[in-house]
Amino acid sequence: MLKKIKQIMNTEINKKNILKLLSKKNILKLLSKKNILYVLTFSILFLVQFTTILINYLVKYGIIENVSSVNPAIVIYICCPFLLGIYIYDIIKNKRKLDIFDYILIALFVAGLLCTVFAVEPKMSFWGSKYRHEGFVCVFSYYLLCMNWKVNASKEDVKKLIKLILFIGIINAIYAMLQVYTNSTHILRYYMGRKMAVGFCGHHNFFGTLMVTCLGIMTCYLLTEKITLKNIIIYILFLISLINCQSSGPIFTFIIMTVFLIIFYLIKKRLPLKKLIVVGILVLLVPGMYVATMYINKTSFDNGYCELCQIKQTIMTGGTGRIRIWTNTLDVVKDNWLVGVGYDNLHKVYNQDPTRIRIVDNAHNVYLHTLVSTGIIGFIPYMMLLVLAFIRGVKSKNKSMVILFSGFIAYSIQAFTNINVIQIAPIYYVLIGLMLSIKEEKALE
Repeated sequence: MLKKIKQIMNTEINKKNILKLLSKKNILKLLSKKNILYVLTFSILFLVQFTTILINYLVKYGIIENVSSVNPAIVIYICCPFLLGIYIYDIIKNKRKLDIFDYILIALFVAGLLCTVFAVEPKMSFWGSKYRHEGFVCVFSYYLLCMNWKVNASKEDVKKLIKLILFIGIINAIYAMLQVYTNSTHILRYYMGRKMAVGFCGHHNFFGTLMVTCLGIMTCYLLTEKITLKNIIIYILFLISLINCQSSGPIFTFIIMTVFLIIFYLIKKRLPLKKLIVVGILVLLVPGMYVATMYINKTSFDNGYCELCQIKQTIMTGGTGRIRIWTNTLDVVKDNWLVGVGYDNLHKVYNQDPTRIRIVDNAHNVYLHTLVSTGIIGFIPYMMLLVLAFIRGVKSKNKSMVILFSGFIAYSIQAFTNINVIQIAPIYYVLIGLMLSIKEEKALE
């Protein structure tokens, strides 16, 4: 038998096949621009999360001293020059004409450099703080990720990347279920014994952002595509995980998002009678799932912190003191309105309340935080990018665009009470890039 296998391996045909696989043409194909972009995207979207959870495991088992010992943003630092290279290569090699989004990217780059140069602590603004890690390099990488997919994404790429985002959401949701419903010592949980679902994201608010973004996509599937058992199960998994994260902002976002999408699809006349029935079931399902999940979790919540159990206080304070943070941040904006205070520099100038245990280093509103970090010169091109993406999504009738737009809307709404973090924010910019990749002439397909 071994002799026969050896004979087969040594045949001229197999030698040719092996040489063909190792040919320069195939190697170059594997190292194509599109494949490299996929690797970079996967690294930023998933490996950053994986690195975050890995660091926490290393701390848990005493291999490193604390989570600050290793910077998960190193993945983005490595990817940044490659993303920039791909962007420049497309312009030079293909002689691509610059459009409005290229000029927005240039404006964001210049604004980022200026706010970094004039930052309270320029080095921190460039690389990011040891806690948030979201400095100029990371933020510019988001924009490059967005622009590269805008230029390079095909119809198939859009479908693949939507599946990748949902896959990341599913992996996080499954791990989050283990965090809440098991007592295994090998499962990492939120600090102080709180049984909040955090997945691989490190914080329940960030996990909530991921879940509500994925729910935006899944809600679109249920409202516009063929209803399947698989999609219903995934939707329920995300919904339970959203409730279990106990973050009021993403949960309120889910309610607002669902209402918005239903109205949006009705205006677009994309909701026939059958889909209206599905909408009715969804409306009944959500509160039912909420009550059932809260009942099952009652024992866990009684033994720890429960943000959803204090919903009145959360609303009155704008979400655990956010109204006060917004007011104080606006005071900082008044004195730094042109170029801002620099990335991850807010805590250097924020009027800290001595009674607070933790330092306020973020405005807890993505739009306000962008304004205070980069000033007007960075805020204007940033909002232009988002507004143009929104307009593109509203006008388009393309099926893929509607799915991307749903995720975009979910993230955009929660951004009013949450923050950008390196574990989740890149997903938002990939969605925007894919939205912008769908050309006007394809919008009516």
